[in-house]
Amino acid sequence: MSTPKNQHSSAFDLSNPETMQGLDKDTLIGIISRLYEQNVLLSEKLQAWIQEKYGRKTERFVDPDQLRLFVAEQLPSQEFSVSQESSQSIDKHRHSINRRPGHGRKPMPLNLPHTKVKLSGPAPADLICSCCNKPMVKVNEVIRNSRYGFEPSSTFIEDIVEDVFACPDCKDSLVAASSAAGLMPEPQVEEAQTAIEVKPMNTIEQAEASDSGIDESLMAAMRAAAAIENGNAAPGMLAYVAVSKYSDHQPLYRLEQILARQGADISRSTMCGWLATTVTLLRPLYNFMHAELLKSKVTSTDDTPVKVQDRSKSKKIKTGRTWTYIGDKEHPVNLFDYTEDRSRAGPLRFLRGYTGFLQGDCFSGNEAICAESGAILVACNAHARRYFKKAEPNNKAACAEALRMYHDLYEIERTAKELELNSAQIKQMRNEEAKPILDKFKKWLDKQSLTALPKSSFGKAVNYCLNNWEALCMYLADGDLSIDNNMAEREMKHIAIGRKNWYFYGSDNGGERAEVLLSLVSTCKRHGVEPWYYLNNVIDRLAKNPRTDLRELLPYTWKINNPDLKATLSPSQQISAANSLKKKQSEKSRI
Repeated sequence: MSTPKNQHSSAFDLSNPETMQGLDKDTLIGIISRLYEQNVLLSEKLQAWIQEKYGRKTERFVDPDQLRLFVAEQLPSQEFSVSQESSQSIDKHRHSINRRPGHGRKPMPLNLPHTKVKLSGPAPADLICSCCNKPMVKVNEVIRNSRYGFEPSSTFIEDIVEDVFACPDCKDSLVAASSAAGLMPEPQVEEAQTAIEVKPMNTIEQAEASDSGIDESLMAAMRAAAAIENGNAAPGMLAYVAVSKYSDHQPLYRLEQILARQGADISRSTMCGWLATTVTLLRPLYNFMHAELLKSKVTSTDDTPVKVQDRSKSKKIKTGRTWTYIGDKEHPVNLFDYTEDRSRAGPLRFLRGYTGFLQGDCFSGNEAICAESGAILVACNAHARRYFKKAEPNNKAACAEALRMYHDLYEIERTAKELELNSAQIKQMRNEEAKPILDKFKKWLDKQSLTALPKSSFGKAVNYCLNNWEALCMYLADGDLSIDNNMAEREMKHIAIGRKNWYFYGSDNGGERAEVLLSLVSTCKRHGVEPWYYLNNVIDRLAKNPRTDLRELLPYTWKINNPDLKATLSPSQQISAANSLKKKQSEKSRI
C-alpha cells in the first residue's frame, strides 16, 4: 500500500536527510523553492546589516551605463592615434576637472566691530632719520592683518531701579513704579494738597476686572508675564537657555556647567522652571502660528520617535512621538507637535479642519486625515526611491533601472528650480516631461511585480510604488507641490541631533513645552532670523504686554520690522546667498 504525499511531507525533517528519502518530485521542488526564498531573505538582511554598519550612507545614484570621459580604454586604437602631446593635454584636462576647487579665506563680515591691537613700535634710537638726524614723526598707520577675536559670553545681574519721589515739606512719598507687565498706565496723581501712595494693580486682577471671558491661554500668559517681571531671569537669559537647548542642542546639565564657569550658580532645575514659564508666555503665539498653518494650501509633515521619562514603566522610559508640519510660501511657519504615541489621533487633532494638500509618507494616520477632512494626500517619492536604493545590493540591474528613471524625474525638478519657473509653468513642464517617464515607470513596475519575491527588498519596493501609485503621481496636479517630502524630513534633524545630547524628554509635559520652542527656533531659521535676538525681543514685549498683536511677532513679520543686520542673516549666510545669486546669473547668461 502506497503512502500518501501529505503523510510524507509531515514525516520528513530537513535536519535529518534520511527522513527525506522517498519523497515525490513535487514535494522536493516545494522544499527547494522555500529554502531558496528563505536564503534570499536572509542574504538581504545580512547585506542590509553590513551596509548599515559599515557602508556609505549616501543615496547618490551612479548610473552603471554612464560612459566615462577621457578614458583611453574607451577609444578604439584603430580609429584614433593619439600623440604624446595630445595625451598629455588630455591628462592635464582630466586632472583639472577631477581636482577639487581650492578654498581660501572667506571675506571678513561687515557687521562685526573692529578693535585695534597696536604692535610694539621701534625703539626711539631707530626713529632718527639717517639723512638729517631729526626724529621721525607718525604720519599714517596701516592694517597689517585682520583676524577673528573672541571673548566668552558674559553673565551679569540686572538691578531693576525705581525712582522715589518725596515732598520736601511733607512726609508723604511716591514710588514711580512701572505698571505690572506694561498693562497699566503710568500712575497719575491728581492735584491735591497731599500726595497719596499709588500701588499698581496686579496684571491678572486688571485683566479679570476688564474682561471676565478672557482666553485661558492668555490668562496663563499673563501669569507668566507677571512671573517674569518679578522673577530672577531677564528676557535675555530666558532666550539664551531656550536657544541653547532647542537650537544648539545643549542639555541643561551642560548649560549649568557653562554658566558656572562664568560665575553664575544656576541649577538645571531652575532653568527647567524658566523654560516652563517661557513656554507659557509664548503659547498664544504658538497657537496663532497653528491657525496660520491650517490656512496653507500645501502642508508637509513627518514624525520621529523620542524617548520620554515615565516612572510608571519598568524601564522608567517610554517612546513618544514628535511631529513636524511645514506651511506653504503664503503661510511660512514650521510647527512641531508632541504626542504620546504614533496613533492617528495626534495628527487628526492637530490638522482638524485642514482641507489642502497634505504631503508626507503613506502613514495610515495621514490617509485617515485625508479621508475624514477631504484633504488630498501627496506621497513622497524620496521614500519610494529609498526602497530601491536599499535593495540595490541584492538586485543591481533592476534597481539601477528604477533609480535611473528617478534620476530623470529629479533632473526635471532641478531644471525648473534653476529656471525659477512659476507654479503654472512647473505644472506644464511636469505634464510634458515627467508624466511620460512615470507612465513608463508604471509599466515597468507591473512587469517586475510578476517575478519579484513579495517579501524580498526589491519586491517590497515594487509593491510600495504600486500600492501608492496615485499618491506618488499627485505632485503633477499642482506646481506648488514638491516631488518629495524632504523639507519636512530635514526638520526632523533638529530632533535627531537633540536626542544624542539631551537623550529624552523629562515627561509628557516636557514634550509639550519643547514643541513651542522648537517651532519658534525652526521658523526663525527658515527666514534667516537670529533666534536669540528674536526670542529676547518677543519675550520682553510679551512680558510687558501679553495682549501685543501676535501677527507682528511672527518671525517673518518681525524680521521686516526689525531690519537690524545682527537679527537677520549671519555673515556666512549673506556671503553664501550672494555667491549663489552670482552663480545663477552666470548660468542664465550662458544659456
